[in-house]
Amino acid sequence: MRRGLLPLCAFSILLTACSTPVPPSRDHASMGESDSQTGQPLADARLHVLAAESFLADIVQAVAGDRAVVDTLVPVGVDPHGFQPRPADLRRVAEADLLVVNGVGLEGFLTDLLAAAGEGKPVIEAAAGIPLRGIEAAVSAGSEAGDHDGHEHGQGDPHLWLDPLLVQRYADTIAAGLATADPDGAAVYAGNARAYRSQLADLDQEIRIMLAGVPATKRLLVTNHESLGYFADRYGLRVVGALLPSVSTGAEPSAGQLAALIERIRLTGAPAVFLEAGVNPQLARQLAEETGLRVVTDLYTESLTNVDGPAPSYLAMMRHNARSIASGLGAVPIAPTAAPSSVSAPTTVSDPIAGLLRGPAREGADSALAGVISSRAIGALAVSRTVYTDAVESRGTLTVTVVTYAEPKGALMLFNGFIAQRAAMPSADRRDLAIGDQAEGAEMGWPPYHAVYARDGRRFILVEASDAFGPPSRRAAALEALAQGLLARP
Repeated sequence: MRRGLLPLCAFSILLTACSTPVPPSRDHASMGESDSQTGQPLADARLHVLAAESFLADIVQAVAGDRAVVDTLVPVGVDPHGFQPRPADLRRVAEADLLVVNGVGLEGFLTDLLAAAGEGKPVIEAAAGIPLRGIEAAVSAGSEAGDHDGHEHGQGDPHLWLDPLLVQRYADTIAAGLATADPDGAAVYAGNARAYRSQLADLDQEIRIMLAGVPATKRLLVTNHESLGYFADRYGLRVVGALLPSVSTGAEPSAGQLAALIERIRLTGAPAVFLEAGVNPQLARQLAEETGLRVVTDLYTESLTNVDGPAPSYLAMMRHNARSIASGLGAVPIAPTAAPSSVSAPTTVSDPIAGLLRGPAREGADSALAGVISSRAIGALAVSRTVYTDAVESRGTLTVTVVTYAEPKGALMLFNGFIAQRAAMPSADRRDLAIGDQAEGAEMGWPPYHAVYARDGRRFILVEASDAFGPPSRRAAALEALAQGLLARP
């Protein structure tokens, strides 16, 4: 197994791609800073990272934060399996401080580059050290041995990022690699990775809820190529087969393989075939005519979209895919269950979290809490964090964090920390709340989130809502009522 950090130096071949910053970051020039003597913009002193794919660049940016500028090698919307670098990118690769790749054979275009490399520029292999689904598991039953294309995936299925919990390991590997390149930022990278791991855990719970309504007899996937194996393993689905019998999109199916796939679809009753956006659907439609399959053509598995598309980030990409898969497999609505009365109590005519599905409570401080008090203080807290999800839209809509201190001064300290954070916001985005006779509260709003926080004695409560939690007029009142109801509980 390769190590997560690989040496790289001189390039005997030339690489290219369009630069796609993810997301755009401020630099000295964009902030208007310039050399006091020459008047020229200052060079950005932050780490410059080049990530192979757009989804990977988004993950890297989440871990790197403001300490790095992250660009993408393979342009948005381009299949990395078939990407052919051009000479124009030699300068971009040479100027990067660090290269981040998925590894395990995904980037076939880097093979010659790495083989020709000597000592020098470091490369982080995000998937390093994670056990792979073997080719035997990744390639559908009935595929003919030796019919794979020439794309190198000899190590196994490289699509590990389609399992959010495996991406937690990506975050750790990336944080370690960034710290090696920038030791002064090690604590920042580690903290960002922990915060992102928490978001990935929440994403995992959201996807489980989205797919919970898929009947057992329909939890069957037919795909364009063998890309959803890790996703299927994580969420209790089974891959029946693929149009292209390979973990690469460069394969060509034989007549015998297609006939075998049609037979498996008829035997299993698989309800749909799932294609990535932009893939030619002709073969899938022919298959649908033979079997009655529904054709779903809007997955994003190997590239994000632009910011105005349905998958502008890794987290958004996974939510979109899960929603499309659940719909394509015929998910039925799950009867919503209100949260237990020990967690919330109606404080208005209707319970603000009635009809929401409650995820498991988890210990650990949200990154928002970590930003206003020291890590030493966090370690002494009792923290409970619960995510509530809309049963129809299947989106994480509400997060309730309850922090209990041994002494009231702890809750006051945290409350004051949020007051300081709130003071920097425009006045239109904040207001004071009258939570109760013995409690204080305040409200902060910033698109697409809204938050209410309050304290009473030894407890501090933070209620955060996404834009899916009702219209703004209802949202503020519901969150205030929920915070008041939580404080009313012993």
